Amino acid sequence: MPLIAEDPMLEEAPNHAGPEYQEDRATLTAAGLTEEDATQFLRNTWARDVCQWHDVWAARVANKQRAQEELTRQEREAEERPVEEAAAAAEAERREAEKKSVKAGDFDEDRMVQGFNKPKPLPYAMDRLTKKEYVELWYFTREGCQEAKRNKFTSHKDALGLVGEAGEQVQFRSIVSMRASKNAQPDNLLSWDQIDLASKVLLQCMEKTGWPLKHTNTLSKFFIELGFVQAGQPAEFDCAVIEYQYLVCFEWHEALGAAGCFNVSHINMERLSTIHNNLNPNTHQ
Repeated sequence: MPLIAEDPMLEEAPNHAGPEYQEDRATLTAAGLTEEDATQFLRNTWARDVCQWHDVWAARVANKQRAQEELTRQEREAEERPVEEAAAAAEAERREAEKKSVKAGDFDEDRMVQGFNKPKPLPYAMDRLTKKEYVELWYFTREGCQEAKRNKFTSHKDALGLVGEAGEQVQFRSIVSMRASKNAQPDNLLSWDQIDLASKVLLQCMEKTGWPLKHTNTLSKFFIELGFVQAGQPAEFDCAVIEYQYLVCFEWHEALGAAGCFNVSHINMERLSTIHNNLNPNTHQ
């Protein structure tokens, strides 16, 4: 779908009664319409198309505005993080000093419990992010975070297991952080709505686990740009967009640090079209 630079409603209506539309009118009059009715039919068709293109243009403008607001929020949080970390370190020192005496925990007399809990993925997902490894988006969906919430009250956080790869020293680690969910699904089995929500939670968790701002900003732009593509295409194109996200995100994580690693935020429309054609072979015969 071509990029719409400005509101189609601002486009001047063509003269459908002019000579450049003579062939179109002739086709319609041959089908039984009068010259006047044929001209009006062309005008109505053009007006309907303009309305449809206006809706697409308006959706892209709204998405771009939301994307910019999200980037601004992330940049602001990145600037505030050093101050917050310094405050947290000072608070940790204060608590360490208080350990010598057993006291009841304090509370804010004027503060009410928050109205909602922030999404918290399974420890397994956070552990993989901490190690800068690829992790499926399912862990950051509503379903994945709900499973983490249920496990919080049923799992034994202190249970430890031995872990160590070839050539490495064997260490004790939390079993919870090593256990993948049996309900996890690959990205290409998620809906676009699930991916859209999960990507926001993923980016927040990447920031918490120390990913460079360059990486989080690039991945944020990737999801934003892919969202523009998804919004501007018919519904049957969603499967191709989802498959593209699934393949390219994994390839990007695997290639990080290697020579010539690509910028994931640059959407390869040719590859996206190929994926769409492969998923819908009957429509291109």
